[in-house]
Parts: sequence; C-alpha cells; structure tokens
Amino acid sequence: MKKTVIINISGIVFHIDEDAYEKLKGYLESLNHYFGNSSESREIVTDIEARIAELLQPKINDIKQSVTIDDVEEILSILGTPEDIAASDSASYESEPAESAPYTGKRSSRRLYRDVENSVIGGVSSGLGAYFDIDPVFFRIIFIALIFAGGVSFIIYPILWIVVPAARTSAQKLEMRGKDINLSNIEKTVREEFTHIRSNMNKPDSAWNRTGDFFREILNFLGVLIRGVVHVLRYILGIMLVLLAVFFSVAIIGALYFKNFAIHGEFNDYFTSVQDFLHSIISPITADTMLFLLFIILVLPIAGLIYLGLKLLIRFRHVKMDSSRVVRHMDFSIFAFTMLVFSEADNFSAQNNTKEIVTLSPS
Repeated sequence: MKKTVIINISGIVFHIDEDAYEKLKGYLESLNHYFGNSSESREIVTDIEARIAELLQPKINDIKQSVTIDDVEEILSILGTPEDIAASDSASYESEPAESAPYTGKRSSRRLYRDVENSVIGGVSSGLGAYFDIDPVFFRIIFIALIFAGGVSFIIYPILWIVVPAARTSAQKLEMRGKDINLSNIEKTVREEFTHIRSNMNKPDSAWNRTGDFFREILNFLGVLIRGVVHVLRYILGIMLVLLAVFFSVAIIGALYFKNFAIHGEFNDYFTSVQDFLHSIISPITADTMLFLLFIILVLPIAGLIYLGLKLLIRFRHVKMDSSRVVRHMDFSIFAFTMLVFSEADNFSAQNNTKEIVTLSPS
C-alpha cells in the first residue's frame, strides 16, 4: 500500500505516489535553482512543466490511476537534468558544436505545426518549411502560384490555418523541427524567443507587416468562429444523444415492467407489460431470466449513447469505456436469450394424431 498525492502540473491534475512526488518535486526545485528567478527563466520552467504534464498523461488509464516512481524516472531520463545542460555548455567550448550536445533524451518525431513566429500571414508555409526542413519561401511560391490556378490557395490555405495547430510551447516548436525535447533545447528555444522579441521591438512597422496583420486578424477571426460553431454543434449533439438515451431508457423500462404500455393482452382489452406477458405463458423463473437478459441487450447500447453524449459535453479523458467488455456481455446475453427462446419454444410444440374409423356398408 502506497500513499498518493494530488498535484497540479500545467493546469492538469494527477494522482502521484508519494515517492514519485518527492522525486518530481526535487527535480523541479533543482530547475528553479539552476535557471534563477527572471521572467525568462520562469518561462523556461513553465514550458518544462508543460512537457512533463504532456508526458505524464499517457501513463494514466483505467487500470493505472496513479503516477509511479518509474514513470517519473522515465520522464526525467527523457528531459535530462540541469547537470546535462552544464555538461553540454562546457563541452561546447571544447569541441565543435555538432559534437557538443550529448544525447539526453528520446528523439522527437516531427509533427506539423504553424510557425507563427516566422509567419507572413498565418504561419502555414513556415510550418511546412520547418516540418520538411525546406525554406518556407518554396511553399509561399506554391501558394501564390495556386492563386492563378483557379484560386485553390483561397481554399487550401484557410483550411490548413484552421486545422493545423500553432506551435506555442517550446516543446511544440522543437517537435515541429524534429529536435530532442530536453532541458537544453527547451532553454535554448525560450532564450532565442526572448532575443527575437527584444530585437523586433525596435523594428519599424512596415506596410507589408500591417497587411499581413490585417489578413492574419481576418483568418484568426474565421478560425475562432468556426471552432466556436464546432463546439456548439458538439454540445448540441451531446445533449441530443443523452436525451435520446433517456427517452429509450424510459420506453424500455416501461415496456418491460409497467402495464398499459406496450403489448396488447390476449384475454383482455388493456395493454400489459412484457413481464406480465411472459409470466402468463412460461414459468416465472424463466420469464425473469429472459427479462433480465433482454434488459441487458437493450440497455448496453443506451449506455454507449450516454457515454458518447457525456464525452461530447464534458470531454473527460481518464474515464474510458471498455468496448470489448461491452461486446462480450452483449454477445453472451444474446446467446443466452436465444437459447432460452428455443428451449421454451420446444415446450410449446405438440403432436396430434387423428384416428377416423369409416364403416363401409356391403354393396
């Protein structure tokens, strides 16, 4: 038995074992001590915490609800330690830059983002350039050429702007270029970003930049509008699924257990429940068993509707439905119900022999 602690990293809540918490706490304290307390240093530590939260999320599932010491040690091995940065810095003065940075983590696979820092309009071309390691001018020329080919750029570019996320954090910027997401590279990215901001503060605003800002604002507004419409449609669909599930639940429970609801009685003029109908034709134990199996068969799909509806409304991450288990229960219930139906059908089978004696009179 282990004691667990609830922590908040980059706005995400985790349950973590006490020993893992102490390990992670010591690591973050060493980062704060190494980088200092400037605004630039706080930005570095914030980006590192965001990366830690990103790496911790896949560790949590239905079976494993708490972060363990092994998870923390694996993440620290990926990110590296302040000592790795110091070793890298000292090595950079003694050897060539290409040989100075030791491997301190897992190589990040490239992912497509919009490079908004080096953008002209929306960062699509610069993001494609970073992803394919090609000069963004090449993609800008392609988009300009497609304007004269039926105006295809006016369709493709806004779609990419809306669909492709912007690289906001240091980890995303490194992932965009396929670089290692470790402490050394995160620190370098943040410091380069601060240097870039300081250098741009003294640059005069050009007409080209103002034009780019104008189109950027328009497409940003369209992106926000479309995302808002998608969110509204998601909520509407979620509410509809939940209401539909509630309606079917009431209908099924009423039909199975309450009178005056679904099935017309054979010997009377009022409606009767499925329960009473089955009790009138087969034994009570068999009837109740069939009723329970029928209830399971009908309710499991409704539970799926409720799950989908609530997931659209709440967007919970850690609660997952085991679809394979649901399918197994469904298959077993259908099989058992079918066997009972055939078994009871045999009890209703009957055989009649008619014997007729005909007396023939002599002619």
